[in-house]
Amino acid sequence: MESEVRSALEAVYMPPVDVVVIGADNADPSPEHLAIYRQWCDDTLKVKLQAVNARNEEIAAGWDEERDLRPLPDNYKRPMVRTHYPFDDFESEDVVGLDANGNIEIIDEGSR
Repeated sequence: MESEVRSALEAVYMPPVDVVVIGADNADPSPEHLAIYRQWCDDTLKVKLQAVNARNEEIAAGWDEERDLRPLPDNYKRPMVRTHYPFDDFESEDVVGLDANGNIEIIDEGSR
């Protein structure tokens, strides 16, 4: 999994299905393979979002509105990342975060 920062959010690039699920057909994965892949993606995103949250807490702790001349930006108030799956174009990326129960939540749905 690769990532980069674009538009003030970390973009997470998910690998193809056949990289995550041994024996999967990337062009036509079975429902079972897709379920395993989706679970892997969710688990991976949860770990990434926890890391983003830790970084955000450090930034927020040192933020001074007078010194920094603006309020803390929204993307530091809540952990969120932009997700890119192999079958997405760049306009269909979702912005996701964690809900109050620690589950993946779509904050801004891409334009699929």
